[in-house]
Amino acid sequence: MIQYASEYNGHYEERSVLEKPSFIKKEHLILLNALEESAALNMFISVPYLLENDPELSADQAQQVLIYWLKSYNETSSFIGNL
Repeated sequence: MIQYASEYNGHYEERSVLEKPSFIKKEHLILLNALEESAALNMFISVPYLLENDPELSADQAQQVLIYWLKSYNETSSFIGNL
């Protein structure tokens, strides 16, 4: 589960965002980070890259990895600390 604290006007709020599915590996998130940082492609078409780098993933699982990554990006804007 990703957890983070946000500050607003001196008040801290701790949040639990989402559960990480057990099949998601640190390497999946690192790959998505690298793709995002390179700005070489639209992140919505990164599923084939996940499938190419991990043949054990199903297409549905690869989509779930991307969804998890996108949601965690929207909530924390920092992935490496949450791997």
